Amino acid sequence: MTTVLTSTTEPTAGTASTFNALMEQISQDFEELSWLRNLTQRIEHCDVCTDTASVAGELLPQLCELVGAETLLLIESAQNASQPGECSLRVSHCSGEARYAAEVAHEVVTTFADRAQSRPLVLNGLNSEEQQLVTNGQVRSLILLPLARHDHRFGWLLAVNRRLRNRHADEAGVPLPGLDEFGTVEVGMLQSAAVLLTTHAHNAALFREKEELLVGTIKSLVRTLEARDAYTRGHSDRVAAIARIIAREVGYSNERAERLHLTGLLHDIGKIGVPDQVLNKPGRLDDDERDAIQQHPEIGYEILRSIPSLEDVLPGVLHHHECLDGTGYPHGLCGEEIPLDARILAVADAFDAMTSDRPYRSGMQVSRAVGILTEGAGQQWDPEIVAVFLSQREAACAACGLVTEPLETDV
Repeated sequence: MTTVLTSTTEPTAGTASTFNALMEQISQDFEELSWLRNLTQRIEHCDVCTDTASVAGELLPQLCELVGAETLLLIESAQNASQPGECSLRVSHCSGEARYAAEVAHEVVTTFADRAQSRPLVLNGLNSEEQQLVTNGQVRSLILLPLARHDHRFGWLLAVNRRLRNRHADEAGVPLPGLDEFGTVEVGMLQSAAVLLTTHAHNAALFREKEELLVGTIKSLVRTLEARDAYTRGHSDRVAAIARIIAREVGYSNERAERLHLTGLLHDIGKIGVPDQVLNKPGRLDDDERDAIQQHPEIGYEILRSIPSLEDVLPGVLHHHECLDGTGYPHGLCGEEIPLDARILAVADAFDAMTSDRPYRSGMQVSRAVGILTEGAGQQWDPEIVAVFLSQREAACAACGLVTEPLETDV
């Protein structure tokens, strides 16, 4: 005789509801842990050259889902240059439903900023007066967090309208309360994101200040050099601008293109060590004078090598007079032995030198300079860089204040 054991307990609707709610909570907790892990990884690899909106773009879409917000906004504030003391607001990222992002951002911050100066403001069930203040009642609930550090406000993080994430009911079938309200869990997760975004914005601002100081110092050095030689005034600026145009076309990142622009500003800094009588000689240089002028890449390298933050500009400064066939200076490098930065600068430098006035000659017409570059491609200059320059010559001419002439191939 076989005995079949059966359970005498039947699952009730309430038990099933509780079990489903528990499983959903476990799933929610797992998603939150995954997002927090991603947040810590983002902190480790945070790049100050990346704008804050891009950082938000990686973090906020998933966070918007986790906190159950209809819309999650990053609102950046900036000083209004035309009206000192006033800040302008800009929605730089929006996750979720964006149909009223800009309108909501401005009205919520304007209305509630005073109540969220130092800590998050949570509003569930706005009263009728509050609803009328923000987009005619479209906002039912919100979390507003300040992004501020050391009395400097970078902006706000705003979650709008808690969505009903589940529809679990009690045993009588009545929906459980509070599911359409923001709570401490949502606030905590938004605070984690706010800390990262604030820290990133602060570090990025410090980086920009340092970079602006460095560039300002470099421009002062360049102006000191150009004060000795009126004929080359503006040359470094033009070479830097052309080099940046070429760099972007060959696939440089924005950051790397800007560093090459900086290299262009500095490429002739070594001429500060060349005697005035050589630098400003109106006629042809003799052998000794040519040797003196050809020392400027190495002089520039020696001037800059002791500055750690300029380490990446050194190859371009040192090698921008190398030739593809090995006949250049100072080291006679060939082909791809020449750093790419230097190959780009060589084309930019040659074009501006040919089209600019010198003590011993007037500047060439653009068409003639282009012809010389084309003829020298593969020997003196990298043919691929020359081809990119030709494709961008209108932009290059605009950067130099030159009029572009039609070439035979354009007709």
